Amino acid sequence: MDEEVVALWKRAAATYETEVPYFALMGERIAAHAELRPGETVLDVACGKGATIVPAARAVGDKGRVLGVDIVEDMVEGARRAIAAAGLANASAKVMDGEALDLADASFDVVLMAFGLGFVRPERVLPEVARVLRRPGRFLTAVPAGGGEDWAFFGELCEKYGLVNRALVGGQSVPAPEEA
Repeated sequence: MDEEVVALWKRAAATYETEVPYFALMGERIAAHAELRPGETVLDVACGKGATIVPAARAVGDKGRVLGVDIVEDMVEGARRAIAAAGLANASAKVMDGEALDLADASFDVVLMAFGLGFVRPERVLPEVARVLRRPGRFLTAVPAGGGEDWAFFGELCEKYGLVNRALVGGQSVPAPEEA
């Protein structure tokens, strides 16, 4: 686990997912695009404060299960609060490094990574995703790819908290589509 990354996200945890309405909307969209079915088991890697866990848990229903993992305790506590506020008994959140998942092989039907791929080392996290995913399984991820004034908030958040988005050209700033 990269302690510098943990420290950066710990600083962001208090207001992460609350500064802009982006996260709740995207959590809903990601869960919908995953086409989750009742009874499925879902892992949400880099779950943050639960924006994707809650709609995923609703989609898989009482017979399904959703586990969110994040490397920052404060984020996990936020996810746990979101789960409790939604009254969900089929979801949980744990502190865990997505690059070294302490989970059994082939233990999930679906793995989601809503907002984290740009902040991890893909060469480490993707083999872990493949390892814990049942066959046939589904992996759905998303990274901000917009540009222009509507996306200025993302670069501002990265700059405010000292985060570097490794997935996008320009690091902290989100390029316009024609620049990518």
